[in-house]
Amino acid sequence: STTPRVTFTPIKVSKEITFSDETLYEIYDQYGNIVKKGFGKIVDCENLIKSVYYLNYDNKTTEFIKK
Repeated sequence: STTPRVTFTPIKVSKEITFSDETLYEIYDQYGNIVKKGFGKIVDCENLIKSVYYLNYDNKTTEFIKK
């Protein structure tokens, strides 16, 4: 594919996650429960409690920390 890979910032989130392009996403807590899902370029994370979360987007799964 010639489409560039979607990336996100930051790894340590305080307010929001920003993707490099619009994408479908799902955020899971440490127990595997979906806490947010949607489509877009920015994800509001202010209502998440401080913890480690798993982010599934663009056929990738990674983790981030809500501080």
